[in-house]
Amino acid sequence: MTREFDGADLDLVLERKGSSEDAPCIYLVDSPDHAANIETADLVGSSVVRVFVRDWDTWLTPWLAPGLSMGGNHDGGADNAGDNDSASSPQERMFAGGAPEFLAALKDQISLFESSQGLSPHGRGIAGYSLAGLFSIYAFVDS
Repeated sequence: MTREFDGADLDLVLERKGSSEDAPCIYLVDSPDHAANIETADLVGSSVVRVFVRDWDTWLTPWLAPGLSMGGNHDGGADNAGDNDSASSPQERMFAGGAPEFLAALKDQISLFESSQGLSPHGRGIAGYSLAGLFSIYAFVDS
């Protein structure tokens, strides 16, 4: 199920259906470009729904913050120090703080998605790695 969200897609994909329709459901915040490998994970009969997010810097950060440079150099110059046109410059790429909006959109879509997939879980969880992990903790604390 794909929903247009403020110019970005909110993609929910049922990766694995649980052992029963009321099995717990794990929402895995993930990237469509480099999805986490969960094939060998023991998820104890849970359903797994991937929440694909394309722009992590915008939608998974709970607050506005300066971006990080690429290449491990924190002065904004990656391997080309002094190049102010670099897209990796912290001044050009910000963490936009869109997590509150994204979480609200995700909450709105969960019941619609579960109904469309024949799921009625007795519990839900959210997980992720990197900024998706930060978002997961934010969602846990906020909800």
